[in-house]
Amino acid sequence: VATLNNPHHPTFLRALRYVATQARRTRKWLGVCGEMGGRPQDLPLMIALGVDEISASGSQVLALKQLVRTADSQRCRDLLDRACAVSGPGAVEELLASGSWRAEPAPQPVIDPACIDAASGATSKEDAIARAIELLWIAGRTDRPRDVEAAVWAREQTYSTGLGHGFAIPHCKCDAVDAASLVVLKLRAEVDWGSMDGQPVRTVLLLAAPGSGTGSQQHMKIFATLARRLMHEEFRRALASLTQSSQIEAVLRSELQLS
Repeated sequence: VATLNNPHHPTFLRALRYVATQARRTRKWLGVCGEMGGRPQDLPLMIALGVDEISASGSQVLALKQLVRTADSQRCRDLLDRACAVSGPGAVEELLASGSWRAEPAPQPVIDPACIDAASGATSKEDAIARAIELLWIAGRTDRPRDVEAAVWAREQTYSTGLGHGFAIPHCKCDAVDAASLVVLKLRAEVDWGSMDGQPVRTVLLLAAPGSGTGSQQHMKIFATLARRLMHEEFRRALASLTQSSQIEAVLRSELQLS
């Protein structure tokens, strides 16, 4: 009877929706365990049902949390209503795969305090790049940090992004990046970067952009402006003297004319 066991069958979803409706009506706690409760592809259904808790394996928790951030609860409920009305599991799976349950992404500024570490403990070039991409992920600008890191290193292996004067600008264009983003690390200790002037790096400015779209078009403009500004000693000194994330954000936003 294994072929009969399909949680995406509209009849089963209607039964599940009825149970969830009755649970809410009588103020009963409702949880879902088993494979359906912990599968990322079924998360829109769980949100639509309004369950209080789902059971998931440890390896899926991160993916589920990231998906929750992108979900629109009303769109999830609309999807469940449509799924309950279609003719079979295949149509339900097409609805789930369509992504119609996701919220419209809000425009993100190129830089914000979540992307700044004003006192990073990174002790090597590798640590600094990994930490910068971690901030990118924490800020919700990528859900595939390993792909972003690979893209940064692919560029780094072509030539060192150590610009000189204690600054490095690692950068990449990658489909794993959701919006043009500038990440700032001010290191507590200098690290070797293979810079053009042979000097170690104290400030890392990672620029990451989507592979296409308007964010991609911003990439080279921001990079060129940043590189020009770093040629001015006054700007370098001002940036090096700042110790607060909000100060760093304000200066870069003004100097680079970022929205």
